[in-house]
Amino acid sequence: MARTVPTNYILLLTFTLSESYMVAFITTVYEPHSVALAAFMTAFVVLALTVYAFRTSTDFTMKGGSLYIFATVLAVSSLILLFVRPDSILMLIYSAAGVILFGLYLIYDVQIIVGGGRYEITEDDFIIGALIVYLDIVMLFLHILRLIGAKK
Repeated sequence: MARTVPTNYILLLTFTLSESYMVAFITTVYEPHSVALAAFMTAFVVLALTVYAFRTSTDFTMKGGSLYIFATVLAVSSLILLFVRPDSILMLIYSAAGVILFGLYLIYDVQIIVGGGRYEITEDDFIIGALIVYLDIVMLFLHILRLIGAKK
């Protein structure tokens, strides 16, 4: 369906609107200055990592397995952290690990889109490319917000 026009556009629009509604709901829990600071920090990190992904000679597309393992460990940790107080140092470590993970995923995904590495997506998969970078940025924002944000 990702290559079927106009279905791919409709699905991407539906997903993007749903995701933006979820992020808007999450940000209502935080102070407005924390949300603005997290957005600014996310924009700076995304810009810096994108430039790095374009300019580095390191092929991050070979690191997909390591990123998958790191993501699995983080997902299992999130289940365990359901039983921990929200102001615990473990939550701080979890958020910092999430920022690192999704920063690495952003580099990985940008290199997959740009091409030139061992793995790359084709020009026909532009919807998939937009979706994966969008998800990396949103998850990076949410983890930065959790890391620095002051709740109401």
